[in-house]
Amino acid sequence: MKVFKKTTIIFFLLILSYCLTLAVAYSIPDHFLSSHIDSSIKVFEKEGEYPAINSANETGTKLDNFTDKLMVKKSMKNHKLSLIENIMSINGYPRYWHGYQVFLRPLLAVMSLGSIRMIYASLLFLLIGIVSYFLIKRTDIYLGIAFLLSLAVANVSVFFFSMQFSNILILSLFALLLLLVKPKSFQEKSNILLYFFSIGSLANFFDLLTTPLISWGIPITVLFYLNSKDINRQDTSLGKKIGMFLSTGFFWSIGYGLTWLSKWIISSVILKQNVVRDAFNRILFRTEGSDKYPLQRLTMLKENFDLMYPKVVILLLATTCLVFLYLAYKNRTGHLPLQFVAVFLMIAITPYIWYSILANHSQIHRWFTYRTQIITTFAILSGFACLIPPKK
Repeated sequence: MKVFKKTTIIFFLLILSYCLTLAVAYSIPDHFLSSHIDSSIKVFEKEGEYPAINSANETGTKLDNFTDKLMVKKSMKNHKLSLIENIMSINGYPRYWHGYQVFLRPLLAVMSLGSIRMIYASLLFLLIGIVSYFLIKRTDIYLGIAFLLSLAVANVSVFFFSMQFSNILILSLFALLLLLVKPKSFQEKSNILLYFFSIGSLANFFDLLTTPLISWGIPITVLFYLNSKDINRQDTSLGKKIGMFLSTGFFWSIGYGLTWLSKWIISSVILKQNVVRDAFNRILFRTEGSDKYPLQRLTMLKENFDLMYPKVVILLLATTCLVFLYLAYKNRTGHLPLQFVAVFLMIAITPYIWYSILANHSQIHRWFTYRTQIITTFAILSGFACLIPPKK
């Protein structure tokens, strides 16, 4: 019960911080942003709504300029509304928190799209490099390879030019960095659960339903890998691992869901409109489709899979797994701990559970939802890598 009490306190503090940080961002006068917004919109109109950075893989490398343009436009306030009404309405788009506005509005006050893209790209390069360094330092080179390969096959290079896609990856990398830099903070299960609850809440705050699950899937994979390679704390109980898998997923989901629900309720009260009803109507559409967008679950799953795993990627990943398996067999000190692999396989199938729930969304937007399978790739590679005995 103690962890639920702490969770409640953290939840209310997070919601309060979301409102306060958005209020600060929307306190910036619009005249500081207007010229940079106009020049940014011109760039979007010149490039088109969904330009591809690789014509040989057009579907899998599209930029979401349509949403980026929408994000920039929503940065302007509705001057008929008060400050609190503006941060709840976000210029007529109240279903989401739009937490990215906390840094987008200040950036637009001093620069336009070209410079903002450069900042995003630089931050991503730095974070990927720093995270890779700490992954290798805390564990071994094999997890670093698994991490970088997982990002590469998901065409993460597209993220450097897309605010819409980058926000959730940046959050996931910061969360992972915290896990790697402050390992002593995650020795108690209650702290781990609070960590995942907070990540789920932050994912909902910043993201516009792109690939939010990776903010759970990447850290939980690393957490299990750390445990499997720690000789002093190595826990071989599969039951305990399954319990941690389920409980972290539950707390992440609760953080994500409650944060979204709170936005609908607060917006409905302040704006005096039924945002909750509108949101639930959209949920029904995102899960079951409509007459205009009929749902075909099996086709949706196949299309997401094919975008992530063309033949060359399957060959690359299979070769990497075989190399890891060879190294594990060659350096074995006893029986290979195959029970470790089971939990990684459980993590690997979670994207397909997500697709099945948000089926219509995953069908319409398969050209970016396919990247949720970063979790699948990373978990499978990590599962094979964990069989390689750790250095004493």
